[in-house]
Amino acid sequence: MTYKIGAIKRGLQNPSLIRNEINRSYRGAAVKFSSRRQIGTNVFTEDWDLLVILDTCRVDSLREVADEYEFIDTIETRLSVGGSTPEWIASTFDKENRNQISETAYIVRNEFAKKVFDGGVPLHNAYHFGSWDVVDPTDFGRLEYVWQHYDGIPWKGENIQNATPRKVTDRGIDVMRSESHNRVIVHYLRPHSPYYAYALREKRDLREHEMSPFKYLKETGDRESVYDAYLDELRWVLTDIGVLLQNTDVNKVVISADHGEAFGELGGYGHNPGSLNPYVRKVPWVETTAIDSGEYIPPADETPKNVATGNETDGNIDEALEALGYKM
Repeated sequence: MTYKIGAIKRGLQNPSLIRNEINRSYRGAAVKFSSRRQIGTNVFTEDWDLLVILDTCRVDSLREVADEYEFIDTIETRLSVGGSTPEWIASTFDKENRNQISETAYIVRNEFAKKVFDGGVPLHNAYHFGSWDVVDPTDFGRLEYVWQHYDGIPWKGENIQNATPRKVTDRGIDVMRSESHNRVIVHYLRPHSPYYAYALREKRDLREHEMSPFKYLKETGDRESVYDAYLDELRWVLTDIGVLLQNTDVNKVVISADHGEAFGELGGYGHNPGSLNPYVRKVPWVETTAIDSGEYIPPADETPKNVATGNETDGNIDEALEALGYKM
């Protein structure tokens, strides 16, 4: 690896540039290695009928709020196959698992799913080092991109209501009641930032620590405000998962996460591809069951979109990813 004299001088004047370059190189190497010789536990090697995936859920955070939810008892841990959602999706839905995937319904709120399955390289340069063999959208029993049900961008004005987990819950209940799949994965977006829960409850716009929590944290050092908002976001989605579990019949349910989140631990903030930070890479693993009480009926959905059969419309993914804090 070679560097120009000017770049070295800039690095000496601003040490953070050197740190960023080292981090970029390390992440690229980690992605290159893990995409060829998988690090972590692929969920398809485990026993479950319904897998509920939280986006950015830390093990210690789930343990902090576990007593508030009857369906959370023992919290085990697993090592995730990715330090970011695209890396987790690309590593999880590998063609080696095609037979199981063909009998799986995947209901996903994270917009990165379409980018991965369409073969594009998502955002971060580290992904260029990866070498995955990802299945095609048509390989699924059902593949549903939940964000395409929404009108508008979640964080703009009145459309903030669209950020709620309920649409994911509704689609999960509807699919499990009306269709037969050997396995179902319901992938929520919460508690991923931006953090909406307080703002919705108080009927106000997002504050700085809610809209850009890691930028705010690095600038102010105010971890308490950011972490409290994160925990409230976690409680919000867990409450909705309670609705899901009370309105589906499933023998074996697992609640886990695609990856965790770092709030300054070991110098890390947020989550990044190739990250080996234990607060990012280690995820919770909770086993439970679900019994359908029939008490909740999701609103009728006139336009369910099964990508596996080509029934799909294009949403503005780039705008939606910007709403999550990713620069396009």
